[in-house]
Amino acid sequence: MQYLRSKFIFILIMSVILLVLTALLWQRYTSEVEQYSELQQTLMQQQATQTAKEIRTQVNFFRNQMSAISLDKSWLSDLFHFQNLVTIQESMRNRLKLYFPAMYAFSIASETGEHIGGDVELFIGDVCQADITHVASMFTPEVPYFDYQPYIHSKDGAYHFDVMIPILVDGKKLVFFMSFKANILSRILKDHVISEHLSFLVRKDYPDLIEVTSEHVRDTLKRPFKLTEKELKKVGASALVEHARWKVVVLENQAIMKSFEQERRLDFALLFSVLFVFWLTVLWLGLHHETRRSHLVSKLNHQTMHDALTGVANRRKLSQEMLFALDDARFQKQYSALLYMDLNGFKSINDELGHDKGDDLLQQFAIRLKGLTRHHDVVARLGGDEFVVLLKGLGSGQEDVEGALTEALHRFEVGLSDDYALEGVQESVVCIPSIGSVVIDDKNLDIDDLLKLADKAMYRVKNKHKKDLQKS
Repeated sequence: MQYLRSKFIFILIMSVILLVLTALLWQRYTSEVEQYSELQQTLMQQQATQTAKEIRTQVNFFRNQMSAISLDKSWLSDLFHFQNLVTIQESMRNRLKLYFPAMYAFSIASETGEHIGGDVELFIGDVCQADITHVASMFTPEVPYFDYQPYIHSKDGAYHFDVMIPILVDGKKLVFFMSFKANILSRILKDHVISEHLSFLVRKDYPDLIEVTSEHVRDTLKRPFKLTEKELKKVGASALVEHARWKVVVLENQAIMKSFEQERRLDFALLFSVLFVFWLTVLWLGLHHETRRSHLVSKLNHQTMHDALTGVANRRKLSQEMLFALDDARFQKQYSALLYMDLNGFKSINDELGHDKGDDLLQQFAIRLKGLTRHHDVVARLGGDEFVVLLKGLGSGQEDVEGALTEALHRFEVGLSDDYALEGVQESVVCIPSIGSVVIDDKNLDIDDLLKLADKAMYRVKNKHKKDLQKS
C-alpha cells in the first residue's frame, strides 16, 4: 500500500511538472506571437507615416517652387500674350521643365477657370474649373492664403494630380497650376515599403477609393478601384497626408503572421517533443527506482517478519498477528487457537546426519504446516525445531472453538506423521512433532502468557509421548 501511494505521488508530481513546463512553453509561444504582431503593427504604422510624410513633402516642394517662380516678374511680363506668342509659351515650358522634370503640363487660368496660357495639350474640364475658382476665391491681396488639396484627376492615359497656387498679376487674380503624373506617388509608396504589407493611397473623403498603389495608378489597376470589406477589415495602419485629400493605409499581410505562427508552432512542437521524451525518461527512471526501492523495502520487511531458513513467519510477525487475534477475541468475540510444537528426535537427526540435513527436514516440515493451514492462519518458527501455528477465527462459542480445534489437531497429527525423504539419505526419516494447544479467548492474557501456556501444553504431550515409548 505504501508502495502504491509513493508511486502515485511520484506520478502526480511528474504530471504537475509536465503541465507547468508545457504551460511555460505555451506562454513562450504566445508571447513571441504577440511580440511579432506588435512589431508588425509598428512597422505598418511607420510605413504609413513615412509614406504620408514623403508625399506631403513632395507636394509641398512643388507648391513652394511654384510660389517662388510666381514671384519672378520677368517671365510674367508677357503673360497675357501667351495665347499669341507660341515661342514665349515654349520657352516657359522648357524653363519649367528644368525646375520640374516630372511636370506633365502647366497652365495659367483666370479665377473663373478660363484658360489664359500654358500647355495647349491640357484640357481644363469642369472639375478643374471648379478647383480653379475655389483657389482664386480664397486668395486676396490682403490675405495671401490658400489651401488647395490635391487629388487624382481622371484623364484617360494620363491620370494626374494638380498643384494650384493663386497669383496676382497687374491686379488680376490668376491661378497658376501644374499637373504631375500620378506614378510619382506610386514610386513613393514603393520606396517606403519597410515590410511585406501592402500600401494604398486612398481618398480621405472616400476611404475605400484607391488613388494609387505601390505598383499601379488607378487607371492601370488589375483589381477593383475600391477596397473590399474584407480588405478594410485588414487595415493595420493609416496616416493622413497633410494639405492633400489623401491618406495612406497599410493592409496587414496575414500570410506573414500565419507563416510566423506556423514556425513558432513547429518550434513549440519540437521543444515539447524533446521535453516530453526527457520527461518520459525521467518518469521511467523514477518509477524503476521506486519499484526497486519498493522491492527492496518489501524484501527487508519480509526478512524482518519471516524466518530466513523456512520462509514462515518469525517471532515478531507472530506477536503482531497474536495482537490482532487478541483484539478480535476481546472486541469481536471471535476466538482463535495457538498450536505450539517441536519435533521429537530432531536433535539426534541433526547431530547424526548433519546440520544441512536438519535444515532440509525443517524446510519440509514448514511446507507441510503451510499445506495444512488456511490462508489467514499464521505459521511461525520460533527457533530450532519449535514452530507455532496461529489458527484464527475458529468461532465465537466454546463448543464451536473446541470442535474446530479438535479437528485441526487431528488434521495436523495425521498430516505431520509421514516420514521425510532427505537428499543423500537412503532411508526415510521419522520425525513426529509434539503439539500443544491453547485457546485465545477474551480473558485478560498477553502474548507471553499465551506462548507459555501453549509451551507447557506441548511439553505435557511430549512427556506423554516419551512415556508411551518407554512402555512399548
